[in-house]
Amino acid sequence: MNTALSALKTEAASLGKIPLVYKCKSRNAAAKRRLHWSIMHMSDNAMIAPQHFALNTPALRTLRPKLRAATKSGIVIHTDEITKWPTLHQIDQDWQNTHGAAHGGTMGRFEIGYLSTHFIACAEHHGRLCAFVTFQKGRNKWCLDVMRHTSEMPDGTMHAPVHSAITSAKELRIERLSLDATSACPDTSSRFFRWSARRAISKAGGTSLRQFKSTFGPKWEPRFAAAQTPLSTAIGLADITREVHNTNTITPTEPRKIHNFDEYYELASKQAS
Repeated sequence: MNTALSALKTEAASLGKIPLVYKCKSRNAAAKRRLHWSIMHMSDNAMIAPQHFALNTPALRTLRPKLRAATKSGIVIHTDEITKWPTLHQIDQDWQNTHGAAHGGTMGRFEIGYLSTHFIACAEHHGRLCAFVTFQKGRNKWCLDVMRHTSEMPDGTMHAPVHSAITSAKELRIERLSLDATSACPDTSSRFFRWSARRAISKAGGTSLRQFKSTFGPKWEPRFAAAQTPLSTAIGLADITREVHNTNTITPTEPRKIHNFDEYYELASKQAS
């Protein structure tokens, strides 16, 4: 750990930038705290073990009615090879027209070259695709990335493709599946941090996003940001926020810049890294 942090600080100093560790786990955060770094609990990651996922468990009591509602409404899930990219692109455009421009940086955006390597589950309603979700695929871990839907869809529509992905991961013996993170309050005793957390949750999709992920009975794992001082942490996170809200046009020649460099990085982006 000491060697890695020394290398990080040296690299940052050579570039005139601030070293920041982003979305590290509890063990890494504790090690950095012992080295007198400033630590902030910034988010909670919703983790699922597909090999132990079973619909009849009490933890999934709110998921079962959602799946039944989707089935009753005629929702059909497809996870075969995706060929209807124009339709998926139109769903993405409809979603952005309703919800605003898709965020970048550590959050996935629609681009065929990028999504072609993902596991994709599509929801069809009365013969028309109305929603889809994508998961980044690793050797032993999948991670939820892009979620899109049309403005009108039956209850349970988004639960069904995520459940289908978990089932597929189980069949492929994937050990860990992440539904990605939701914002956390770094210090619930602080009025400022409570206000900041509410703002962050609102910008990220509101409390409904955490409620949606909770229906799958995940284990919530904390993630931390770490820098040498509280001010450095604030500057680094502000820079990451700027990257996330960067809505530059995606070009087919640069699909990997959308997200691949950022999903598992523990360094801030341009200014802070």
